[in-house]
Amino acid sequence: MHKKRITVTGLFLFALFSAGAEAQWTQSLPINSPVISLAVNGTTLIAGTNGRDTVIFIDTSLARYAPTIYLTTDNGKSWAAPDTAVKWGGAARCFAVNGSTVYAGIFGGFTNNPGLIIPTVIYSSGASTNFARWDPAPAPTPDFYFWIFSMAFFGSDLYIGGSDAPSAFYRSTNSGAGWTAGGSISEVTALLALSDTNLFGGTAGEGMFRSNNTGTSWMTIDSGLVAGTEARWINCLASSGTSLFVGTPGGIFRSSNNGTSWTKVNTGLTDTNVTALAVSGSTIFAGTSTQTIDSVYEYNGWYFGVDVGGGIFRSTDNGATWAAVNAGFPATQTQLRGALTDMDVRSLAVCGGTLFAGSYAGGVWQRPLSDMATSVEPKGAESPLQCRLDQNYPNPFNPSTNIQYSIVSAQSGSASGGHRQLTIVKVYDVLGRVVATLVNEVKEPGTYTVTFNGSNLASGIYFYRLQAGQYVECRKMIVMK
Repeated sequence: MHKKRITVTGLFLFALFSAGAEAQWTQSLPINSPVISLAVNGTTLIAGTNGRDTVIFIDTSLARYAPTIYLTTDNGKSWAAPDTAVKWGGAARCFAVNGSTVYAGIFGGFTNNPGLIIPTVIYSSGASTNFARWDPAPAPTPDFYFWIFSMAFFGSDLYIGGSDAPSAFYRSTNSGAGWTAGGSISEVTALLALSDTNLFGGTAGEGMFRSNNTGTSWMTIDSGLVAGTEARWINCLASSGTSLFVGTPGGIFRSSNNGTSWTKVNTGLTDTNVTALAVSGSTIFAGTSTQTIDSVYEYNGWYFGVDVGGGIFRSTDNGATWAAVNAGFPATQTQLRGALTDMDVRSLAVCGGTLFAGSYAGGVWQRPLSDMATSVEPKGAESPLQCRLDQNYPNPFNPSTNIQYSIVSAQSGSASGGHRQLTIVKVYDVLGRVVATLVNEVKEPGTYTVTFNGSNLASGIYFYRLQAGQYVECRKMIVMK
């Protein structure tokens, strides 16, 4: 009997050490429409599309319009398209959240009368209706050429930015029932309101602005955003701690002094057209979209070029370095129900311990944060002399635990060699099945800590395994609920 136990254990460890790689990103919402915005309200995730099936850009005679808004309340397991006043072709470019109410900025769609096209409409919906009904508010301007690009709440006031006809910025103090034009500012592509008196606005080609008087006047804050370069075109804004981040076609810029000066932080980015940013704790995620044409396709006599993005990158050191986290994301153009899907990311959001990504033609993708959240010890810590995998702490745990490991140089066998190597940390159940991949990337020699969240696992024994080059070590941990 004792021998049988040893044999079974040996077989399990063999299977554990030889387990293959698996995809981490999975497609949550498989639609053909580009998902250009995402918003979170409690446990509800809301996705905004451009209102058209991808094929509409290839052959407009097909007239394949799609729902403007989708939502999920079960962390991406199922999605619904609520009924909205804009039924045909409206693009939900942006959202703003205030308490249990979500506002959507939609432009370029049709009302129930297919012959009546509308410029911009602000819609609102609340948790009291499970976001099933969206009601329109008065438009900020009747001008047909005003298209909304960004929204933000600052206190109880709602701010919107868009094309500059006749004004690029509006403010509402009564939940969108009435609007007042703000100070002179160019086409506003991104808005960010912080908890102090500062409101930040990113523009299309004119750089960054800051207002400390509710948008009545604006100050230029573009030191480091060189005039005449891609750095002046602001795609997105985010804050993490005391730092501000902007995503531009020229990469990511960071400011630690309320935007007075900016520093480029692109180390590790293989695609510098940053179109989306999201923050989870001290971890920052960036979505990218290459601007160059990757391929040319033919459809029913129509020829069109397709961009391919660099996917999603993660930083755990306040933007100093970035690493791709694209495992499972389609790396090349592929056919998907008549449309094309790739790593062209247009929106990001964190909801329920999961990072969601909206792609240009591949719907919504998702991946657990526990697969990607990792941190590095501060510089100056003692370098490890050998590879090792430490016991997790706490153990037993519920739901999270920390795993510390050390890796050394791939060439010299010591941390001083400075040679990076592929490092993999995975979690397995007692049958040898992979339940999570915590690390799967090339890393510098050093000591690292990764957090594993086992909230979706049943109580029991699990194993975690480190592989760094030829070095392999496995330890046991216990989930106790």
